[in-house]
Amino acid sequence: MICCFFVAACGPGPGEDTREKREIPDTVVIQEKEPVVDDEFDMAEALKEYYKQQEPEWEEAFRREHTSRNSLDYHGDYKGTLPCADCEGIMTKISLNLDYTFRMTRRYLGKDDREYVIEGTFSWEECGNIIRLNELDKPNQYHVGELALFKLDMDGNRIIGDLAHKYTLVKQ
Repeated sequence: MICCFFVAACGPGPGEDTREKREIPDTVVIQEKEPVVDDEFDMAEALKEYYKQQEPEWEEAFRREHTSRNSLDYHGDYKGTLPCADCEGIMTKISLNLDYTFRMTRRYLGKDDREYVIEGTFSWEECGNIIRLNELDKPNQYHVGELALFKLDMDGNRIIGDLAHKYTLVKQ
């Protein structure tokens, strides 16, 4: 496409500066180049690749900002039966309070009918997803999930394998 511009030159009028002026051409021709089209370029794929590269950084920021501590209604009662080495199971209820206190009630099924009650405080690990029941010996950590507490092993890891589901207390 070729575009043309016309510029009119006027001589000095009465009272105007009569110094020598530079000549301005009457016509200026501007050539417009055809756009370069890359048949190999796909904008959707380029954006997809860009977001893919940013994902680890975004995921890490999301994990730092959205923890169980600040994103979930963790306070309340959790119940379940945990595995036991010398009984049928340990019926467990943990009540978590907003003031970082807890009440744990345990009953050893098939062994005796007494309830054992422990009250104390809990604290959040730095990651914001794990609580430690301060008055208990290890293992005393639970991962706080959506509507559940997951008992952690001696090293603070989630229990995996066929029995993993047995280490879950469900929010009531």
